[in-house]
Amino acid sequence: KGANRVARPSLAHSIEGPRKSFSTNRRAQRALGIVAHIDAGKTTTTERMLLLSGTTRFAGEVDAGDTVMDYLQQERERGITIQAAATTFVWKDHDISLIDTPGHVDFTIEVERAVRVLDSAVLIVDAVAGAQAQTETVWRQARRHGLPALAFVNKLDREGADLAAASASLAARLRVTPLVVQMPIMKVGAPPTAIVDLVEERVMWWEAEAVEGRSRPQRGAARTFRVSPLSRDAETASAAESVDASAPQVDAARVRLLRDELIERVVELEEEESELSELYLNEMQVPASVLRASIRRLTLSGAAVPTLCGTSLHGIGVEPLMDAMLDYLPSPEEAAKPTLRDDSAHTQSAAADAGAADEQGRAGETAGLPMESAAEAVALAFKVVHEPSSRRPLVWLRAYHGEIRAGDVLHNSVNGSSERVSRLLRMRGEAVVDVEAVRAGEICAAMGLKHTRTGDTVLLSPSGENAALRLEGVPVPPPVFFCAVETQTSAEQKALDAALAGIMLEDPSVAVRVDRFTGQQLIGGMGELHLEVLAQRLLTEWNLKISMGAMRVAYREGITLPVDLSSFHEVRTAAGGQIEMSLALSPLDGRAQLVQQRLTVQQQRGSAPPVNLERRVDAERRVVVRLSKGLQGFLKHREARAVLDGLSAATQFGDLAGFPVHGAEVVLKYLRKPPGASAEELGAAAAEALEQALKQAGS
Repeated sequence: KGANRVARPSLAHSIEGPRKSFSTNRRAQRALGIVAHIDAGKTTTTERMLLLSGTTRFAGEVDAGDTVMDYLQQERERGITIQAAATTFVWKDHDISLIDTPGHVDFTIEVERAVRVLDSAVLIVDAVAGAQAQTETVWRQARRHGLPALAFVNKLDREGADLAAASASLAARLRVTPLVVQMPIMKVGAPPTAIVDLVEERVMWWEAEAVEGRSRPQRGAARTFRVSPLSRDAETASAAESVDASAPQVDAARVRLLRDELIERVVELEEEESELSELYLNEMQVPASVLRASIRRLTLSGAAVPTLCGTSLHGIGVEPLMDAMLDYLPSPEEAAKPTLRDDSAHTQSAAADAGAADEQGRAGETAGLPMESAAEAVALAFKVVHEPSSRRPLVWLRAYHGEIRAGDVLHNSVNGSSERVSRLLRMRGEAVVDVEAVRAGEICAAMGLKHTRTGDTVLLSPSGENAALRLEGVPVPPPVFFCAVETQTSAEQKALDAALAGIMLEDPSVAVRVDRFTGQQLIGGMGELHLEVLAQRLLTEWNLKISMGAMRVAYREGITLPVDLSSFHEVRTAAGGQIEMSLALSPLDGRAQLVQQRLTVQQQRGSAPPVNLERRVDAERRVVVRLSKGLQGFLKHREARAVLDGLSAATQFGDLAGFPVHGAEVVLKYLRKPPGASAEELGAAAAEALEQALKQAGS
């Protein structure tokens, strides 16, 4: 045992406390994310949840810069979320793993990798603006992974807030069916005085506790949450009035009307007969438990989105939202279970001929293997960060099957490495808590996995034939902007390269390349803000002051015409002679969608795919370069590799403005080489020939 011990690293943000694990009851767990347009109130809502769960003593505020979830210096200075932050808390005997995601489009990779590993989502919507541009984007990301969701219409205290209009915008812009399950009791320009729960038929209100003789609530403090059932006495005019005389006044007729409309809408959406439809058709009273069960079924199937309301800044409406997370969102046991696949088949499929792809459909897609049959435990690495003081990598894992304990050796099915987990940590924003083990459905950070990257699958004790199986990875969007970067002195270049390598490990949407014409080093990202934040990180975290050039849009060049080209290239060695070759360049048609679908995990994060001596595929740019069948056996391995390298390199620079070529297929049909011609000369000749073809193709 002593030989296997790992020295404890100094985590300045560690929280020392009892080592413990979450509940083993998977039905008492939730793994969810908060998603929204920027400034809709995601972090504020999360801070209130932490306060109400007893995790924190007060709710941090974004404007004050004291939130648990936005802990980076730039996040607090700018007042926005830049990196996804994870936390865990307990609410009503349920263990909640929650990820607070950024709302700015420049940090979309943070949303993408969060929704990839979550079971459900809470969509925050501004009560005045309704669904906005980035609301649509994050919703598409969540729906692409099939996540059931709740909607929370926030900021009802703002002038112009309108729950009905915000709900209608969800239907219009997101094409979802919102089920409004609450009715706010409003005063213009003020927080709601109360909220009526239409499912439970109760009125809820929040009272500020007196602090030092004042009636106004202390900043960040919790309010007293009070609930009173509504009377069902049909003989009185106020049949829905509160049983508690101290409760706010409720419009009884409107409550009845809205609840009846909710029941009718749920019955319409249900595809099969249910207890609710039977009660509704017989005009009988519908108990809350029956209505709740029907709404839950619709939510899990994606047919509807329960919609709640409140104002998180004032602590109003958050408790019912947390209850709804338990009532309507799935546990890991109920969520869709991913299967393991062999991505070596995916690589072959991605490189398949366009004609063959038509016949095969989604060629190479193999039936998934249940995780229980492949290994003792399965997890997906979806994020990598560096511990601030030591720069050791912390790998965020979502466990899908089995149990992983500190000290276990995990096999990486993507790169084939095996590494020992030195520590397992539960995240609470910047702070972490040591845990002995993580089980299926939980999210944690692991130390000791130095060779694990975003999108990698790790397995515990896989059987030999299953060691290459992996989960679906994390798709990475291509850069949108580039700019040149230079250090103050040439001596700092090596430090800059190391810093950029560390940043790309954390953020796969960052790209680095060298400009073909100027020789300048370029960094690419999702937008101007993304690159500004990156430059600031280089200064504050790596002490590197860099100069940044003008922002350039990462354009792509396409070709307009197919070209068949024959060319001759002089051999510049003593052997002399000419290399003769013939190639075909053509636009890649709609069948190239297959290429993008079969993008391998290695390509997703920018590392080299397995070597193929017949073809190369750049699924991001939808470019295929390949050898004709006649040449596949004619060239030696080294020569084939050099020719494909030359063709691939030439597609990086179009003839029009030097931007990468997009949507093209290159086939080398014929090649005649003189005796003594080297592989390098064949590659150079192939690149020259394709450059000539690109000029003729009108790129």
